[in-house]
Amino acid sequence: MKKVVLTDGLHVLIRPQTLEDAGELWRLYSSLSRQTRLLAGVPEQMSEQEFHERMAENVKNKNRHRFVCIVQSPEEKFIGYFGIDTPEDPETGWIFLFVQDAYQGKGLGKEILKYIIEKASSLGIKTLKCQVDPENTPAIKLYQRFDFKKEKELIDSKTKKLAYTMYRAVSSHQ
Repeated sequence: MKKVVLTDGLHVLIRPQTLEDAGELWRLYSSLSRQTRLLAGVPEQMSEQEFHERMAENVKNKNRHRFVCIVQSPEEKFIGYFGIDTPEDPETGWIFLFVQDAYQGKGLGKEILKYIIEKASSLGIKTLKCQVDPENTPAIKLYQRFDFKKEKELIDSKTKKLAYTMYRAVSSHQ
């Protein structure tokens, strides 16, 4: 668990996802704009039942490490979601993140990436990778600020659109 302060002074709690978070995460998912879903690689169409099943699977799967970002103003509200997956190789973590539209550009992505790098190191992950839409310039710039390099271009199997994979080494001295 970690508390961070965004550029606008907003206090955000970052913590691991629990089974009880599914309802709040559904509200977050439902509130994302079409553009954010497309650029973040989030499925555009998903029923609430499918979503809850997916969230339960994420919590139970030992190769998936999921986290939520919560702001309290005045009530608790989920504004971000991210994760690290190690599906094939425990030393390679595939990451994703998304932030609710109204909270983008306030430094949360930067705080999430710092947290991901710290967590990856503690999990023994040596390399972080991500897949990003070439049109998602803010995400590419954010990853580059954290020393991610473009690895290759590919056609995303879900969207059938061009995507980049990016990577960076994880040092144990972060």
